Amino acid sequence: MNEKDTEKMLKELGDKIEINQEHKNELRKAFEVQRKPKPIGFKRYMAAACIALLIFTAAFSLLLAPLNQVQADNIRVQNYRTFIELNSKIDLSVAEHNGVMYIPNIEQGIYKHDGKEQTKIYSGRVSLVKISPDGKRLAFYQEGAIGILDLTTLESRLVLVSDSKIAYETPAWFGNNAILATKIMIQDINAAGVEFAPEIIKLEFKDMKQIRLTEGSYPSYVENKNALLYQKGDFITILDLDNNKEKIIDQGMHPAVSPDGKAIAYTKLSIMYEEISEKVKIEKVLQNIWVADGRDYDRKTMITTNIILEDIDKEEWLKNLQPSEELQMLSLSGRYSYQFPAWSKDSKVLYALRRDFTNNRAVVVKIELGKEPQDAKTVVERYLQSIMLKDEDYQSGLTAVQSKALDELKQRTITSYKVFNEGNEKSTAFIDVELKFASNGSSAESARLRFFLNDETGQYYIVDMKELK
Repeated sequence: MNEKDTEKMLKELGDKIEINQEHKNELRKAFEVQRKPKPIGFKRYMAAACIALLIFTAAFSLLLAPLNQVQADNIRVQNYRTFIELNSKIDLSVAEHNGVMYIPNIEQGIYKHDGKEQTKIYSGRVSLVKISPDGKRLAFYQEGAIGILDLTTLESRLVLVSDSKIAYETPAWFGNNAILATKIMIQDINAAGVEFAPEIIKLEFKDMKQIRLTEGSYPSYVENKNALLYQKGDFITILDLDNNKEKIIDQGMHPAVSPDGKAIAYTKLSIMYEEISEKVKIEKVLQNIWVADGRDYDRKTMITTNIILEDIDKEEWLKNLQPSEELQMLSLSGRYSYQFPAWSKDSKVLYALRRDFTNNRAVVVKIELGKEPQDAKTVVERYLQSIMLKDEDYQSGLTAVQSKALDELKQRTITSYKVFNEGNEKSTAFIDVELKFASNGSSAESARLRFFLNDETGQYYIVDMKELK
């Protein structure tokens, strides 16, 4: 890509931003908070609060490779961007059907967005929505109750209502005429609290009878296998409803099966330990989204990135340690948390809630999947384009480390770039780029930079950068 092509591309992208800015302003008006929210539900939902606003942000538009016959460990991220911004602490799950998004707002209700305009279709304190396979109805969670909304008539009814002894949550569809839900029996065990014993039930609309299926939570029906996918303790589990046999897929949370049944998305914690001495360790905990193959559960791949949030000075902590015979451990978590992955109708896109702990900013990310990974040059070019567009969320999906050099680059105004070399240095891929910057009177107006990339996971990520002389 030469400088002229780059400038042309930026003008086109700039035009798109103007259009999206109008949607942003409309959405800001639609989702303004009118009052301070009250706590809802039981203890596990006390963190839920109002959605201050939803903002559709500009990013890049790419064609997707079809996922048919693609095994999970061959799935690659084709595009990653922020789709909705949420300025609050919430439990949230969105839904999509044939390009139409259904977005819950815990202060106001449910909104429908077709890419051109948003329409309020239900009033109520809703935090989770799931769409039926035929796209005609929504199941939703609202303050301890589960309801059904007809998307043609916009008529609604509550079908499962919690009381002092039973709580219902996390609805999902079982075909078009029944739903699944997590049922929690609340039993007093002592004055200190309550005991939660979750189980999954099926509710048939024809007779409204509940059928207990198994213990667990976060159910999802796998239609092509007549199987039930769910979370059981700390494990993603699948139950064959024909022979009642269970199989553990992986450790994880929040499982969701794709509409075509060929992939299973879930969140998973990875824990690593750095041993300083026998009695001193540093624990590093990262959460990411994984996808397992719906036909071969041993084939799985991580599709998001995360980095350790260094909010505690490790060296200072070690310096201040006192001698002890007890194990002393510093626990460091990731910068991001991921929750509630949800598939698009065509099984090519995942949506998920991501929270950034550096600023407590919550967004819904849109992850477009395909077969072929991006090559190193494409990753660098998209990274530079995201700096030009000031899209920090897109940048975070292309880097795997915190780097002072990269942080400083993001503060500059890039006017054009040109890739002039690529290769390998000590078995690490690199891309050489010549950049031009807007003049600020104190910094150089051009630079030649080398970006280093790692592809250990099968997908290239930027891991370092240096200036070339």
